[in-house]
Amino acid sequence: MNDTELNELLKSARVPERPDAYWERFPKRVILRVQDREARRETSRAGHGFSRIFQTWGIRLALTSGLVLLTIAAFWWRKSQSVSRDRDFVKVQKYFHEIDTLFPRQVRAIVFDGHGARMLLAEKPNVPDSPPVYLKICNGKSCQELVTFSGQRVEVNNDLCEVLITRQDEVIIIGEKLFWGSHGSKAPTQYRIEAKLL
Repeated sequence: MNDTELNELLKSARVPERPDAYWERFPKRVILRVQDREARRETSRAGHGFSRIFQTWGIRLALTSGLVLLTIAAFWWRKSQSVSRDRDFVKVQKYFHEIDTLFPRQVRAIVFDGHGARMLLAEKPNVPDSPPVYLKICNGKSCQELVTFSGQRVEVNNDLCEVLITRQDEVIIIGEKLFWGSHGSKAPTQYRIEAKLL
C-alpha cells in the first residue's frame, strides 16, 4: 500500500457513530481537561518557585547571620586585645614612674621580658631629660617590653640598638640588624614593634 492508497482509504472510512449528547459535551470536556492540566502545572511551578524562594532566603539569612556573628566576635576579640594591651601599658607606666621616683634621672631603661623586669641604671643622675618611650618588640611569640629614653642603647634580640626620638615624636630604633621608625619604616619581617611615648 502506498501513500495515495492510504489517503483514499482514510477518506472513505466513516466517522464512528456517537450520540448527539457526546458531541455536545465533547468541547466542554476537552476545555476542562486542558484547564485542569494547566492548573496542575501552575501549582507545580508555584510550589517549586516558593521552595526556591524559601531556599534562597534561607541561604541568605544563614550567610547574613554568620557574617553578623563573625563581625561581633572579631569586634569583641579586638576590644579584649586592646583592653589587655592598655592594661599592660598602664602597668608599665606605673612601674616606670615608681622607679623614676626612686632613681631620678638615673633610669636608662627598664626591660620587661619572660624573666620579669630588670633596670638599667646610670651611675650618676645624668640621663638626658627627654620623654620616656614604651617599646614592645616581638620576635615570633616572644616579646620584650621596655621603657627607655632618646639616645639610650638597649639590646634587642642580641643586637645593640640605639633608640632616638625626633622633634615630631617619631621613635627610631637603629641597630646592626634592625632599622625601624614609628612613622612609616617597616620592621624586618620577623619583628612586630609598637612604640608609645609615656
